[in-house]
Amino acid sequence: MTTASKQSGVLLVSGILLVVSSLGLRPVFEGWLFLVPVVAGAAVGLGVAAFGRWKRLYLGETLALSLLAFGAVGTLFIVGPHDPLGFAGALVDGWSDLLSASPPAALTPTLRVVPYATAWFGAAISGELVRRGAPAISVAVGPVAVLLATCLLTVGDKRIAVAQGVVLSCGVLLLGHLSAPRLATGLRELTGPLAVGVVLVSVAIVTAVVGPYLPTPTERDRFDLRTYQDRPWDPLDEPSPLVTIKAALKAGVRDDERFIVTASTPIERFGVATLSSYAGTVWAVTDAGSSGASRFVPIDRRFPDSPTAFGSEVTYAIDVVGGNDPWVPLSGWPRRIEVEGTESKLRFNAETGTAAVPGGLRPGTRLSITAVENNVASLDELAALTMVASPADGSELDLVPPAFVNVAGDVFEGVDRGSDHVVALAKAFSTAGFYDATGVARPGHSLARLSEFFADTDALIGYEEQFAAGAAVLLRIDGVAARVVVGYVVPPERYVDGSATVLAGDASAWIEVLTEERGWVPVDAATRPRREPEST
Repeated sequence: MTTASKQSGVLLVSGILLVVSSLGLRPVFEGWLFLVPVVAGAAVGLGVAAFGRWKRLYLGETLALSLLAFGAVGTLFIVGPHDPLGFAGALVDGWSDLLSASPPAALTPTLRVVPYATAWFGAAISGELVRRGAPAISVAVGPVAVLLATCLLTVGDKRIAVAQGVVLSCGVLLLGHLSAPRLATGLRELTGPLAVGVVLVSVAIVTAVVGPYLPTPTERDRFDLRTYQDRPWDPLDEPSPLVTIKAALKAGVRDDERFIVTASTPIERFGVATLSSYAGTVWAVTDAGSSGASRFVPIDRRFPDSPTAFGSEVTYAIDVVGGNDPWVPLSGWPRRIEVEGTESKLRFNAETGTAAVPGGLRPGTRLSITAVENNVASLDELAALTMVASPADGSELDLVPPAFVNVAGDVFEGVDRGSDHVVALAKAFSTAGFYDATGVARPGHSLARLSEFFADTDALIGYEEQFAAGAAVLLRIDGVAARVVVGYVVPPERYVDGSATVLAGDASAWIEVLTEERGWVPVDAATRPRREPEST
């Protein structure tokens, strides 16, 4: 084999290994398009090295040419010629943006720079070794450097790690074969830095191949820069959204505009917070026994999928008009949210689908949302569904007052457990439910307050706060997985040309029950429209 053909083979193998070393970025990005800048970066680094060896350029000349080519290709093709200074800014911001993005992140021009620069750096190392005429096996140092860099940027994926280990092992063996004529002359070539490089390559390859099969293999989480950047925010420091409903229904407040929704099809129900935790005092957005902040993690535009969201995809926009609540109005499970008008990062609870903005949603903020629509079912359809048993350990039900037992006996008497109990409860609350017209009824939904609410089962007088909280507690006593949702209910007739203004008086609360067939299904716990008693 001639020297020229051997070097061409070494460069080709090196390029393949650089691409393989970058595959670990796949869990971070949407799809495989990130490989395009990877290939571009590898081509620039290796191409300049080959040109420098052909023209017998000095190290300084080759380095300068490689930097110029790196910047030119990055400006013209990676970021785009429309923003000549954008590539320089992306080199600074791309790394922090990637480490602050919740995977899978969209491959924006800024984020494209990261795989491009990483591949170019590895290619520059390998290319320089080729230019110097070093043994072919030493060229693997470049791909290993890329592999180590991507380990800091990505989420662990065992399947990709195994594939990388196999291909890198084969590549190193091939490079060793190409190095054989020189290595056969003795071990003098393996002294100094070259020996260190060979050892590092061997350790990295063995680790990549053997690591996933160790006795306790786990897919690790990625280093998240937001843990150190974002100011602390604990959702449990915010008032429970359920206790704010009565204030929103007051005469001087109920007509205040909260937000404007724009959608191709009228959307009736918007949840702002799902309350899954109850300890007998207040329904909360997360369990007080664990770190509330850890449940609400910073997130960018792309949201994780939900195993209990089965509907079609819908798109709509929310324009915030008034209020300063942190909770984001959502219809369905979010897949993507574009936020304009605020610098605060979204926080998201992947267990309940609740999103929030620390510091509150400011007027003028616009959210463009793509979501999986709500799982809905009529009471007749609900009766045919299979309820999932309550995951609660029952500790919050230890101090249930006798009134609850009496109400449960009245409502569920002669009714089969499961979905029939849910239907019976909704019908009973709708029949006996009245809204307090005088404002005398106290707010709150502790077990003591709900005991007052259930004092007369023929006339349940209160607000959505008591209806939703009481229904969820009764269902949990019955063993049905239930939770409370606070949000807004918008009359379909209010939509004009695809837009509707949501008022403070549209604030409401309902329950959700977990079904095997449709996931979490909303159920109204109170009568609609709001019905006031003749006397209180």
